[in-house]
Amino acid sequence: MSIDASAIVWAHSEATGSELLVLLAIADHEGDGGAWPAMETLARRGRVTRDAARKIVRRLELRGEITTDLNGGGGLRTAAHMRTNRYEVNLKCPEWCDRTARHRDLREVKADPPAAGTAPSRSAGSPPAAGTAEPSINHPNKQTPSSSEVMAQPELEIDSNQSGENYSEWSPADQLAKARRRMVEARDPKPKTSHTRPGFTVPPAPHVPRFDSRSLAPAPEHVSPEQQAANGAAAQLRCPAQGGKYRHLIPPATGTHCARCNAAAHDIINSQEAHA
Repeated sequence: MSIDASAIVWAHSEATGSELLVLLAIADHEGDGGAWPAMETLARRGRVTRDAARKIVRRLELRGEITTDLNGGGGLRTAAHMRTNRYEVNLKCPEWCDRTARHRDLREVKADPPAAGTAPSRSAGSPPAAGTAEPSINHPNKQTPSSSEVMAQPELEIDSNQSGENYSEWSPADQLAKARRRMVEARDPKPKTSHTRPGFTVPPAPHVPRFDSRSLAPAPEHVSPEQQAANGAAAQLRCPAQGGKYRHLIPPATGTHCARCNAAAHDIINSQEAHA
């Protein structure tokens, strides 16, 4: 796996600088069939040019840390002329490595006898005892204080007036009374006074009556179809008012008389027939 290969590179590789970055890039692509990143990828991750990445790969080969298979990378459907080189990381854990994910050095483990009252230390690589947790860098062992140490700590003094209120005098009835007063003040606010002229009271807003649609006059009813036909015929004739300049103005669906001369539609038609 790439994680195991990267851990081995970090712990046991002799490469430094750009060589270490290129080797880590190869280990990051490591899988069951090796790794075949492109030379551009190695150059980008190693922060070097393509020619420098090619030279670094050659030095890693001479050092024996990787093995290169020319044009051995790619999948089954990759054309032969498009295949990249396949690399394998040859680094292995030495004898002094505990072969865990942390790759600890067994030579640095001290075999000092445990102090009185402490649990005996176990050797690296051996399983922890039942009921104990293995310490790690991210989760070190925390010493739990004993009951005597906890009782010896000074008690914290709690000030009840830190928030500005005395909770000993707090009661639900007072809170309800304050809430009722706020509701009354919000419902019936006091008249505002001007700060520029003492004693001046802002006059109340004028009372505007609410609009009532029932106060409007009812809409006129529609006339009969015969009356509508008479209105249409009379509206085509000239009105004598204003010198006969305009035609009769009769609402076709609701009116019966001309709005200009106040003559009925039937009278207008009869007078026109009489003149004819």
